[in-house]
Amino acid sequence: MFKRPPREDEEPSYLNLYGEELDLPFFFRYQFPLLFFSDLPLKEKYTLPLPTLSQQKARHEVRMGWSWEGISCRISYPKKEFRPDLEGDAIELFFDTRDQKEAPYPNRFCHHFLIFPEPVAGQKGREVTRFRGDETHPYADPSLFDVHLKEEKGVTWIDIFLPREAFCGYDPGQFERLGWSYRILMEGSLPQQLIPVKEIASLPSLWATLLLQKP
Repeated sequence: MFKRPPREDEEPSYLNLYGEELDLPFFFRYQFPLLFFSDLPLKEKYTLPLPTLSQQKARHEVRMGWSWEGISCRISYPKKEFRPDLEGDAIELFFDTRDQKEAPYPNRFCHHFLIFPEPVAGQKGREVTRFRGDETHPYADPSLFDVHLKEEKGVTWIDIFLPREAFCGYDPGQFERLGWSYRILMEGSLPQQLIPVKEIASLPSLWATLLLQKP
């Protein structure tokens, strides 16, 4: 990930998908309001105003909302046929239910969810969080992932609902912030991701912050 090992008196150099050095102070400032939802599917007002941090043009629209029961995501795909796997089409969602920007690596409040547009081995999604040390939690049961495809006006939407049971520490009444990032894989294309760092899954300190807007 580093161009060279950092000296003790300097910050490490992170590389993006194109091998270019990134200016990390940008990433600590990203905050997005996350609206409360009561009806599904998520409408246009739930579209996140995501910045463009890489050279690629965004292909996917990302909508998200929260409720007391969990998190809902709606993501557009400019295709109708899928090859659901990590070499083809998949969605990666990263959450930290405590938004701990000082965390150097994923702890028990961090989650890496892998979502498929179509079932793989009977599963629509699974948790693949890589922990270090004793800071862990039981992986979410794959049966908890609610994933559906819907075509509207020529656009394929992937609707995802992640119930609170899929998370460790999801408590909107006490914690009104979530650490968050995403990566959308599409066969034959570079991934679309908020923070274009190759190993973003293991760097929760770089994830953006979602501010839960009360209903």
